[in-house]
Amino acid sequence: MTKKLFETSLLTILLASYANAWDMGSYVENGQTGEGKTDSVFVQQSEQKIPEAAAVDSSMGFNAKKAKQIKAEIKANLKARLQTDEFYHVRRGFYFSANLSLNYTTSEDFVTDWDDKVALKCSGISLYNEFRLGGHITNLVSVYGALGIGLGKADYEDPNARDSDERKMDAVILKGLLGIGAEIHPFQDKENALYGLYFGLGVGYDIIKVQDYDDGLIYTSQKNDLHEFSSVFIRPEIGYDWWFNPRWRFGVAFNYSYGKIDDDWETNTNHSFNFTIRIAR
Repeated sequence: MTKKLFETSLLTILLASYANAWDMGSYVENGQTGEGKTDSVFVQQSEQKIPEAAAVDSSMGFNAKKAKQIKAEIKANLKARLQTDEFYHVRRGFYFSANLSLNYTTSEDFVTDWDDKVALKCSGISLYNEFRLGGHITNLVSVYGALGIGLGKADYEDPNARDSDERKMDAVILKGLLGIGAEIHPFQDKENALYGLYFGLGVGYDIIKVQDYDDGLIYTSQKNDLHEFSSVFIRPEIGYDWWFNPRWRFGVAFNYSYGKIDDDWETNTNHSFNFTIRIAR
């Protein structure tokens, strides 16, 4: 009885172990099958994303190239439009110029009442600045008012000085100018190389004040002037401008002014030569 019971229990255990092993194999096989399906789906999705990303990159590159092309076309159209603008490289409206000149001036004062007619003399070089404000008449004429000031060093001569050391000396000269003028631009063809050429004429009042050079190149109102040369001047000018902007131009010019004041007992004369660089609108 006991032997038979033992055999029955053993048979039951073997059957249960076989069933568990069969269930475990099925589970593993199903899991592996599922993993294969999952991997296959993932690979298919990845293969779909790759061409989509390439298409996006290609589209972005095309759009960037097209945007660059459109920008270049807009820039070219704007440049062409500016060149056809009625104010492009045309002198119209408000006129302004800032002029920096290297100036050489000679001045003399003859006292006609003196028997020997000796003259006070001054000649020197200065750095001279002039500003002009006005307006343009069409593209042909520019009219302006001028204000100028300069400072430099000169040789001063006073034959009447009691002390021989003061008859000839180094001096500081202060030059001032107030005047009006006009510039004429005869060439109207923008393609002509002479389009920037102009001729000018100015008139006004200028003054040269002279002080001793003891303090160096300094002019001060606290010191007495050695002399003052003043005159009413006329000034012809010739110059040339280059456009560096639709409205603004850079130029060089040369002008000479002759000034004179003649009264009953003395005559002042000023000769002034200017080589000028300028910016004008």
